[in-house]
Amino acid sequence: MSLHAILTPPDLSLFRELTGVGEAELEVNFDGWSKLAVLSSDRVFLFPRRGRDEQLLHGARVSEALTALGVRCVPRVVGQWGEGVLSAGPFVAYERRLGVLWQYVEDDADLSAMSRLLESLGGAIASWHRLDLSLLPVELRGPGRFGRKQPWLNEFLEPDLVDDAADRVLRLLDPPTSWASIWRTALGGLAALPPVLLHGDVTEGQLLVDADGRVETVLDWDTAGIGHPLHDFDFGEWGFGIFGWEPDFASLRQVMWDAYRAGRSDAELPGWEQVHLLFTLAELAYFEQRERDGLNDDWGRTRLAHCRAALAPATESAA
Repeated sequence: MSLHAILTPPDLSLFRELTGVGEAELEVNFDGWSKLAVLSSDRVFLFPRRGRDEQLLHGARVSEALTALGVRCVPRVVGQWGEGVLSAGPFVAYERRLGVLWQYVEDDADLSAMSRLLESLGGAIASWHRLDLSLLPVELRGPGRFGRKQPWLNEFLEPDLVDDAADRVLRLLDPPTSWASIWRTALGGLAALPPVLLHGDVTEGQLLVDADGRVETVLDWDTAGIGHPLHDFDFGEWGFGIFGWEPDFASLRQVMWDAYRAGRSDAELPGWEQVHLLFTLAELAYFEQRERDGLNDDWGRTRLAHCRAALAPATESAA
């Protein structure tokens, strides 16, 4: 891949002068959905894909605010250049951190490695969820900028919607009578959790890990904003790889949530059992409805089978 996919020859010369990289060798990475990256030995320069200028600049503002507040897993902004400097649009320079993206190593992971990753990720999420929202710049206190997520999950996490959603999931899944109060208690308690600053797109492509597979850096804060804390725990946002561990989701959520709770001494939080039940119900209801509507493909039917198998243990654990 050539740098000229981002920068014309005149712009490349100006870029080298403006940033002080001189004649140093540069790499490029075009994997990002919203950004194009130019990498030097010590910095990552991010350019927006067409129409994504504001998202890029929002992410930079969030990163600056979080590093100022001492959140260690956020890369530091080390330079910004506005619109009109280069024809490729505004661009931002971040420090280049050590580590490898989890998406490049997850295929070789065993259950122990997945547990280490998610334990460290739970602690990292706590580091930005525990921030006092009043310390954030006013312009960063709006709702998260991510797209609408899985509909059952959205409704389970909204205090004004959760009671109706609980009624509907009971009608859809028709569980034993004894389960109804367990589900309502878990869903109601979790929906009432106070809002936090969300990353909004926690996935395998945003996590730089060290040699032991522990999260060192969380990238890409373009979707950050205020919302329900469980939006940063949604495996449904990840790629296919994590679902190879779906039979182990209970134990994986336990280590992740326990590490998160340990980092959230500021808050009264329920146990992992309620969290696991909520996500199991949201996923099961989604794929169950699709099955009844004839919309599930092989992937959906596999997910449905896993969720059905997980429901009784999840309910019993949360009782």
